Amino acid sequence: MMACLPEKPIGVEDREPVDDTSSSSDDSSGGDDDTGAPVDADGDGVSAATDCDDNDASRYPGADEVCDGEDQDCDEEIDEDAIDRVTTYADEDKDGFGDPAAPLVACEPPAGAVDNAEDCDDGDAEVSPDGVETCDGRDEDCDGELDEGLTADAETFYADGDGDGYGDPDLSVQACAAPSGYLSQAGDCDDGDAGVNPDATEVCGGADENCDGETDEGPPIDAALYYIDDDGDSFGDPSATTRACALTAGLSEDDTDCDDSDATSYPGASDVCYDAVDSDCLGDSDFDCDGDGYDTDAIKGGDDCDDTAISINPTAKEIQDAADNNCDGLCDEGFISYGDLVITEIMQDPKTLKDNEAEWFELYNAGSADISMCGGWTIYDGGSDLHILSGDVLITAGAHALFLRNSDTGKNGGLTGDYTYGSDIQLDNSADELFIEFDGVIIDELEYDSGGDDWSAAMAQGFSMQLNANLYSALDNDDSLNWSKGTSSYEKDNKGTPAALNDAL
Repeated sequence: MMACLPEKPIGVEDREPVDDTSSSSDDSSGGDDDTGAPVDADGDGVSAATDCDDNDASRYPGADEVCDGEDQDCDEEIDEDAIDRVTTYADEDKDGFGDPAAPLVACEPPAGAVDNAEDCDDGDAEVSPDGVETCDGRDEDCDGELDEGLTADAETFYADGDGDGYGDPDLSVQACAAPSGYLSQAGDCDDGDAGVNPDATEVCGGADENCDGETDEGPPIDAALYYIDDDGDSFGDPSATTRACALTAGLSEDDTDCDDSDATSYPGASDVCYDAVDSDCLGDSDFDCDGDGYDTDAIKGGDDCDDTAISINPTAKEIQDAADNNCDGLCDEGFISYGDLVITEIMQDPKTLKDNEAEWFELYNAGSADISMCGGWTIYDGGSDLHILSGDVLITAGAHALFLRNSDTGKNGGLTGDYTYGSDIQLDNSADELFIEFDGVIIDELEYDSGGDDWSAAMAQGFSMQLNANLYSALDNDDSLNWSKGTSSYEKDNKGTPAALNDAL
């Protein structure tokens, strides 16, 4: 680089240039030319006597030093204070940015120096304008601020407007530390209500208190207890419960359904006996229709002899009501005694009809209560005849009952009786006995004999023997004088009043 020559070199007075090109003498010593004028071969305004190189107009005392390895200002130093020196800066941490406190001015920058002074900490390669700000209290990017902006390890903090410990996921900042009113935990679905957050307890009302995206689930803490009603009969299964905020289809407040798979079974339903279904949910046996605690003996093989009356069962007390209250097979045992039934008429010798088909006798209820001959009754004579009654013969108070040997109306004289005893009992035409016994007690007996006690007056073929209707008692019928022949015809060849008031008065 050539330096510009000053109009008046330093230390040189104003003078006209002297042309010394015609001089034949050697002026290297800096002397005057032949005319005696100072020699200035390079025309830099400095005579050869003081010029360190009078052949180079850029070199003379006072010239600007430049970086070229020459001594421009003739001070015997090279490139010192050169006007074109460059300033560089030390880069000790080798991060490409120089230390402003360590400038280096030289023609040639030293190794490792850089041309900028932007490093704010030349002892840390992580600190420079290109540094990444981290949360450590330092100014890594040399902008004069600490931990600002989106630092490499900044956290996300969420606004917690309601102070419930959960932030609004839609309102966040990134920072090294939580700003006031912010926290690291999001999840709040309503930051205006402290009672709504992921830790909140769900309550009925249609809101999502616990921020799980559902409402009234869980169930809520204040949900009511309901019972599952699968069959839709409005009665719930006591073993299947759930909690809900409202009573809906399939639920019931009632827990008394005994079969939640059958809509016809529920408390208060009509129960059909003997179908093995507890329709009314009472929990009792379906074979105990009267509810006395005993199953019927008719279907279930139980102990109840009458499943229509709660007062009739094996533990009931026997009363005089013409029923077997205690189901022992006897009716009114303990209440029936001698004379309650009276033998009042006998057809022992029918005419034109066979004895083994047309015999019969009549019993009269002389007591004030109905009598049911439901079991334990026997008919016999003084010999081998014996018949145990089966079935039930009801004789109301003051009424008659007709006992037939044969029930065939075409053979017995057209009679319809109350009981048929069959061939077990044969009534002898002239002399026989007839005993009526119940539970070991003789209720009435009759002994007739045509050969004595004037029985002959009451005995004739085709006529029944009748007790005087005014003397219907077990004592009176022991006297043959109280007996006579029947006078009313019940069949063309036979007279009597079977099952009716005797016409012998």
